[in-house]
Amino acid sequence: MYRWFLRHFPRGGSYADIHHALIEEGYTDWAESLVEYAWKKWLADENFAHQEVSSMQKLATDPGERAFCSQFARSDDHARIGCCDDNARIATAGYAAQIASMGYSVRIGSVGFNSHIGSSGERARVAVTGNSSRISSAGDSSRIANTGMRVRVCTLGERCHVASNGDLVQIASFGANARIANSGDNVHIIASGEDSTVVSTGVVDSIILGPGGSAALAYHDGERVRFAVAIEGENNIRAGVRYRLNEQHQFVEC
Repeated sequence: MYRWFLRHFPRGGSYADIHHALIEEGYTDWAESLVEYAWKKWLADENFAHQEVSSMQKLATDPGERAFCSQFARSDDHARIGCCDDNARIATAGYAAQIASMGYSVRIGSVGFNSHIGSSGERARVAVTGNSSRISSAGDSSRIANTGMRVRVCTLGERCHVASNGDLVQIASFGANARIANSGDNVHIIASGEDSTVVSTGVVDSIILGPGGSAALAYHDGERVRFAVAIEGENNIRAGVRYRLNEQHQFVEC
């Protein structure tokens, strides 16, 4: 891969361009490795989120991948689906599917492991049950639901809602007025958009809030379930700082 990279990008290149070039030349395994590395390293970086969305938009507008997809379903592994239609309905069941959509009010469902889903249209609805999937959304008022483990979710739009009950999930939301509900354990959450709200009944390993943000994290005190509440600007809770609950169930920097 290193020699290929030097040949095609001697002066370096963006994540979106490199990913698209790998897909175009059929190096899907390399592309998946790039995606996995990038999501692990830069999920908390809003600039990466924009590049991820740009990368998936290239797939959505690629003539070789576009189909009439007002209703579209596939069950094969490594499926590639790009769609610009509004109100589309897309479903996949295979391993490592790639789904890119730019339309308004799209509905996407995926049950295969290691799926890669990108949506830039407003009011998108995405439901995922496969483990190790990655979901990026740039449209306002999107709704994302996940039940898989080790899933990564990234949203840029305002008023996005994310519901997740898988363990080892990472959620990054950069838009204002986001609403995040979690019931999985060992989860990392970033809600850096203004006035965002996080509620979790599962164990949250770390959380970052934005201006005006708030979070309620459940814990068990030995007798009953209680909630620890963090409100940005109160009790030394600051925007952009990573916190966790300590053994006394208090928010501390980490």
